[in-house]
Amino acid sequence: MQGTLPIMNEEGEIVVVPVVVLDRKLGKVGHKAAVYLLVQWSTGPREAATWELYSDIEKRFHILISQHEVKLFKGGSNDTGINKARA
Repeated sequence: MQGTLPIMNEEGEIVVVPVVVLDRKLGKVGHKAAVYLLVQWSTGPREAATWELYSDIEKRFHILISQHEVKLFKGGSNDTGINKARA
């Protein structure tokens, strides 16, 4: 069985990045509406996906997620291989 080696940084630490956006939902942060994404991470299976604030993912990974695709902001790295799961 062949696997994929994890992405490592210069210090030899495993870099955890979003791989697939499985779902999205509208929620609240305080008294304001917020978008949450169900994210599968590079170090885990779909079953380990977590709900994350879209704004946090956007800031940390410089990612723009539209309804049909995931795009990296200009100047961002395209090494993450991020995909959006199709319904």
